[in-house]
Amino acid sequence: KGVNSFAGYITYMLEDSMLKDKTFAKYAPKLELMSIEDDRVILKNNIQNRIAEVVFQRLVQQAH
Repeated sequence: KGVNSFAGYITYMLEDSMLKDKTFAKYAPKLELMSIEDDRVILKNNIQNRIAEVVFQRLVQQAH
């Protein structure tokens, strides 16, 4: 089954990263998804009780 939404894509990428990175695998389960907006994801670290906002920038391809 393919990825059908942005949230699904984020979940897929997080799972893939957890398999590849031991540090990420240690801390990712402690993160809680708070919100997804157009170009940002808001996460809560349940251990430190802090909130982080991740903003995605679109890459612009240059003409060669």
